[in-house]
Amino acid sequence: MRVLLQRVNHAQVKVDGEVVGKIKKGYLLLVGFAPDDTSDKVDYLVHKITNLRVFESEPGKMNLGLKDVDGEILSVSQFTLYADVKKGNRPGFSNAAKPDLAKLLYEEFNQKLAATGIHVETGHFGADMKVELENDVPGAGEIFMAMSSEKEARSFAETFIAEGKNKLIEETKSKLSLDDLFSQIKAGNVKELPLIVKADVQGSVE
Repeated sequence: MRVLLQRVNHAQVKVDGEVVGKIKKGYLLLVGFAPDDTSDKVDYLVHKITNLRVFESEPGKMNLGLKDVDGEILSVSQFTLYADVKKGNRPGFSNAAKPDLAKLLYEEFNQKLAATGIHVETGHFGADMKVELENDVPGAGEIFMAMSSEKEARSFAETFIAEGKNKLIEETKSKLSLDDLFSQIKAGNVKELPLIVKADVQGSVE
């Protein structure tokens, strides 16, 4: 189970041009499920999300939770959180739960969120939805990924880091001067540097 949580000033979701869920200050949750997800994982993330303290009590200090600021939740199903792009350029979704299971868990998740006393609005499961939101960057713009297990969190982090590394290599390949390279190394952005050095017998080097 994966939840992408974003703090918002307000958010709404539309289906066929009609608003079906709308909140003021609170969390926009994009929620995805895997085939092996269970009620225990739902319980874990409900507890984690409703007890997070990510609202500022004063500038620079996050001490307040959702209930402390009378916040609300807009929960939207999003199976593409389990997209796999490790091979090829088209995402695969075999790691996502089948619709029947995902719908049951999504409804259970929303019911348990609401049972904590927080007002919960939702989208329509499986529908073509349009989400609109407003952030107060940087005060309300942070995005948090919540995983239902440490193993899944580690796997997601490793994939995220690897993709970022590959992107950096592609972006800097063939257009990086030596000065730029040294700056990247000093900044800690380059950890590994694959080089091919050619030298002839007269001492010139490429």
